[in-house]
Amino acid sequence: MKRTLIISDIHGELNLFEKLLETVNYDPDKDQLILLGDYIDRGADSKGVLEKVIQLKEAGAIVLKGNHEDMMVKAMLTDEERAWKNWTNRNGGSQTLQSYGFSEEQFIIKEDEPFVKPTIHSEKLDEHLHFIQSLDYYVETDDVIFVHAGVHPEKTVQESDPYELIWIRDIFHNGYCGEKTVIFGHTPTKNLHKDKQDYSVYFGGNRIIGIDGAAVYGGQLNCLELPSKMVYSVESDKMKEMKEEKLMTNKRYKALVTDRIFFGGVDAIEEVTENEKIDVIYDLRANVNGELPSDISIHQPLLDDAETQDDSIRQAVNKVIEAYKEGKNIYFHCNTGRGRGGTLAAATLLELGKAENIAEAEMMTMAIRPETDIKPPFKEALKRIYK
Repeated sequence: MKRTLIISDIHGELNLFEKLLETVNYDPDKDQLILLGDYIDRGADSKGVLEKVIQLKEAGAIVLKGNHEDMMVKAMLTDEERAWKNWTNRNGGSQTLQSYGFSEEQFIIKEDEPFVKPTIHSEKLDEHLHFIQSLDYYVETDDVIFVHAGVHPEKTVQESDPYELIWIRDIFHNGYCGEKTVIFGHTPTKNLHKDKQDYSVYFGGNRIIGIDGAAVYGGQLNCLELPSKMVYSVESDKMKEMKEEKLMTNKRYKALVTDRIFFGGVDAIEEVTENEKIDVIYDLRANVNGELPSDISIHQPLLDDAETQDDSIRQAVNKVIEAYKEGKNIYFHCNTGRGRGGTLAAATLLELGKAENIAEAEMMTMAIRPETDIKPPFKEALKRIYK
């Protein structure tokens, strides 16, 4: 059976769009692609997205109009001050025009300035405007209505005003009770889920399916497959960064050098070896009762005795730097990761040239792992080593 693939609200995110098409293994000879609008604004490459959309339409995709395309047409083809400023100053038209090579000085008019509509033209921009004007507002099958924003619950889709089809929100979400399923974009699904972190496709109990994952705002670009209702998605870079940051915040260990050197307590060994590709673990405890906690653990104690303390720190930091230069990923720990772990972390930063002095190294270590507490004897040893 032929697949139907539905995507909406790309908003200039060409890389995500192309990656999503690759993820779903889109084949125009076997699949029916339906795009629900909002190809432009806010993202970095609206021009590139429209070029891609035109190519896809020529290959058989169904392409619908969104409210952002409507705003662009009104701004570009009328002399209305409100339409121009609403698009360029508040709704991402600025990024769209920049993608065509125009600078802000050419089109931005401040709110308190007299309005004289800028003259903005290029062959490619004119071509894209002509394309946008030709787009339909909805497509309907026996079972499904595909539309950008939704339909008025008290009207048929044919009776609905085009404005409603690309702008409607709550009255549709809460009031629709039609027999056909409505698949739409426009409203970020996190709002439908009532969960700021949930960008997944929304399957409403009243036969509405929202697919706008707010990719341009740091969410994800979704694709719904019919008839299976399988969902594919590609996360934005911002979403990936937020997940990594959250994951790192919740970890019992921290990265001293991104993806290479980690430190913490003995209780984090299982976690760090599970999450990171650790090659060697240095156990900094002065005394270890019984076996070392891991097959890749090496006992490299930082000693309390004043006569041997300095040498023990030198040996440990030399081992870490040597392993680092060999391309190994390293974890070092004491009992809690505060004292001895903090001491070796500060020494490592100094050896790698990431800190200029002990005070800076300690401050950086505490910024990475706030519970770090380098004890006075170890701090004095660092001062003797790094005079």
